[in-house]
Amino acid sequence: MEAQESDGSEIGEAVHSASSNLTSKLEALFDSSLLDVPPARSKVEQVLDEIAGSLAIDDSSLQYDEEGVLVSGAIEVEGTGLRGKLLVDGKSARISIPIEMTEQSHFFARAIDVSLVIKDGSVQGGRAVIQHHPNTLGDAPAPPAGHDPFVCGWTLSTGVDDGAFVAIEAQYKGMSQGWSIGRLGHFKGESYPGYSRLDPFDRIYSRLSPKWVE
Repeated sequence: MEAQESDGSEIGEAVHSASSNLTSKLEALFDSSLLDVPPARSKVEQVLDEIAGSLAIDDSSLQYDEEGVLVSGAIEVEGTGLRGKLLVDGKSARISIPIEMTEQSHFFARAIDVSLVIKDGSVQGGRAVIQHHPNTLGDAPAPPAGHDPFVCGWTLSTGVDDGAFVAIEAQYKGMSQGWSIGRLGHFKGESYPGYSRLDPFDRIYSRLSPKWVE
């Protein structure tokens, strides 16, 4: 039997499928991140797994300080069209991936940030932040919540033996006082004693470690 040559369409379809799959998961995750309760932990884990499995670093973009320590660079999630930034500060690293807004609203941007805490050459903690960024410009319209606090994202953190979901809150206090954004204490998160899921963070670190000298 003669071997059939591929015209590349199967590869193209696979790449498109991977992109569509992650995009749909991200859209669902960002929608749920605006609720007063945390998103499903498994949904965040699935997105982290896919990002970790396809993360690539643009070597030509890497920036080092005077002592030769990596400080920043550009990354992409291969096969998805998603690109972002890498920032390194001491023994921690953060990857920030902006996600295009699908419609105009009182948010001007959204992003998923993935952070690692490194000690003695291994990952000791990780954090995933799924956040919408309110439009805080002076001429921006007030949010639908008015002056009441609202949830604009969630942070899932994990360590060696515990984890937690914490709300990222925003509150518009009027033209004179502006905005408060962060952990404001109006919404209850969730704690997970005994929870540890460092695998996707380990895989991200394995991509960084050849270029990152502690």
